[in-house]
Amino acid sequence: MHRDLSIDPKGTEVVKYVYDPWGRILSTTGSLASTLGTHQPFRYRGYVYDVETGFYYLRSRYYNPVWQRFISADVIMKGNLFNYCANCPLLLYDPNGKDFLLSQQFGFLIEKDIVRRSMLEARKKYNAETVHVYTEGEDDYREGKLNVMFYQSGRYINIHIGDSTTVRNEYEMEAIIEVIEQHPAFDSKLYGSHAHMRAQWIAHNTAYDYSTGSQVQKVLISLLARNSVENIKGSSQELDFRPYGNFTKSQLLYYSLIETICCSILDY
Repeated sequence: MHRDLSIDPKGTEVVKYVYDPWGRILSTTGSLASTLGTHQPFRYRGYVYDVETGFYYLRSRYYNPVWQRFISADVIMKGNLFNYCANCPLLLYDPNGKDFLLSQQFGFLIEKDIVRRSMLEARKKYNAETVHVYTEGEDDYREGKLNVMFYQSGRYINIHIGDSTTVRNEYEMEAIIEVIEQHPAFDSKLYGSHAHMRAQWIAHNTAYDYSTGSQVQKVLISLLARNSVENIKGSSQELDFRPYGNFTKSQLLYYSLIETICCSILDY
């Protein structure tokens, strides 16, 4: 069996999921099982779970844990195009619906090398030459670059990422964050760890995808965010990194959950 836990800021377990090896949910327990445990979408292996269909979204196609296979073909692999993780769910996982990796407990050394090589590729694409980081009023938008702006919002300074929904690769997110932290205005004590920042990015991309997705996804994200779909779509089109003090407790809990489930791969 596979298990996931959700904890609150005090470290108390509030939701516990139990799955069979293929990701089929066997039980959901805990004090927030009927609320957070139902509405938050990040479940087995960190995949996005669709409550309506029972499928997992792996960033490029859907996986059915009951069928133990994908519902659409892999356009890259040869052989069984619907196969999930070569029929080895205990050893392997698939972060994007295109290629499977060894699970951490079985392939730590191999995965470390994959992370290293993936980060090298990400840094070739996003670096000080291609990412323009500036402070509002001291510089301006530059065409052909990924623009990142520090700006004043009330008593806080937020970090605005232009075209953030076009960046879907967690390695590329990390490379961009590495450039941002070199700016004099950046303070890790205010904005948190890289994993915390990537969690915000993943949450915003997911909110945008759901607000522009199927009717079921729109209803789900509206209930989860307690806001209209149009407002969610508008606010999630481009990302703002905010200091810790500029979050509600529920937002911090949500980001901590994503950080725990989805953002451990780069902790090397």
